[in-house]
Amino acid sequence: MEFDRVLKLPELLARKSFFLFGPRATGKSTLIRRQLAGAATVIDLLDSRNYLRLSAAPHELEAMVAAHDHPIIVIDEAQRIPELLNEVHRLIESRKLKFLLTGSSARKLRRGQANLLAGRAWDARMFPLIRREIPDFDLDRYLRYGGLPAVWISEHPEEELDAYANTYLTEEIMAEGLIRKLPPFTRFLKTIALANAETLNFTKLANDCQVPPSTVTEYVGLLEDTLVGFLLPDIWLNDTRKRREGAVIRTLPVYLDFITMCVEAGLNFQGALSQAMEKAPPGPLRNEFAIVLRDMRSGLARADALRRMAERLDISEITSFVSAIIQAEKMGASLANVLRVQAEQRRSERFQRAEKMAMEAPVKLVAPLIIFIFPVTFIILGFPIIMKFLGEGLL
Repeated sequence: MEFDRVLKLPELLARKSFFLFGPRATGKSTLIRRQLAGAATVIDLLDSRNYLRLSAAPHELEAMVAAHDHPIIVIDEAQRIPELLNEVHRLIESRKLKFLLTGSSARKLRRGQANLLAGRAWDARMFPLIRREIPDFDLDRYLRYGGLPAVWISEHPEEELDAYANTYLTEEIMAEGLIRKLPPFTRFLKTIALANAETLNFTKLANDCQVPPSTVTEYVGLLEDTLVGFLLPDIWLNDTRKRREGAVIRTLPVYLDFITMCVEAGLNFQGALSQAMEKAPPGPLRNEFAIVLRDMRSGLARADALRRMAERLDISEITSFVSAIIQAEKMGASLANVLRVQAEQRRSERFQRAEKMAMEAPVKLVAPLIIFIFPVTFIILGFPIIMKFLGEGLL
């Protein structure tokens, strides 16, 4: 199976030389063959002949480039010979060539004081497959097995992932001598996989892995250097979470109105939810309701599907809505009445939040007024008076 990748190498290289980093098996070499076939000279440092020749004499790169009349030079697995980047630097300056330098680990380049070309080459990242690149996308399969191309197309994805992990441990970690003991690092991999997309507590993580916190910090750095994982700043993550929660809270009354109308018109809850998703605005809440519908259609009880949504979002308004629906189902109460009350309550809360923000606005404006507006106003008013006093000799 071939995947139409979003990353377009000819467009990148039309602008500048690039480092292209990405974890093993994300499809870097395949992408190069498909997009740069016949347009670039490819030097693969996994080929022992190229590796031995260039590691012994990096200046041989110029002869290899001269043997082919291509303006684009690809060096695959460039991190294997960091000294080669000095020659790349020279050829970019002297011959105006475009280089694509790929690698599955940036550790040697970053920590080996290699020449990173100082603005002469930009960075690009190659990630596993994303949704728009996968025909017939299956969210369940993606969440369970990830988006590595070889794993995605495999009939035995669990075995493929196991082989990938073993290759990572043996070739990237042990062969490079990056750690001294493999068992603690293996425990760390299993533990941090459970903390994916969460705020990391290094002390707790160290206790779970039975290693010192300093070792966990080193292991996390190792994951970043080998491009298997990366950290997001907590401030950015919190800001993203708040924006997502705000979008959910804003659109919840609209969805509740649509669901209420559909239930009163005679549809069951599942049908009403499906109709609301077609009519209501897009956003994170629509995605969550889509997961609820999928769970219900796969045989999960309505109460359990809603509880899962409440746990994922962890927003008080959603928890209240889910609790009211589950309680109505247990007590046999009218679902339409419960939904109407919930919609009115959410709308009332939205107005109250708007009033609160309006009342807080004058207080928040005090500091900008004192720092920026008042000084300028005093200068504008006082300048003519001071100039008049100076003209009359009073000052």
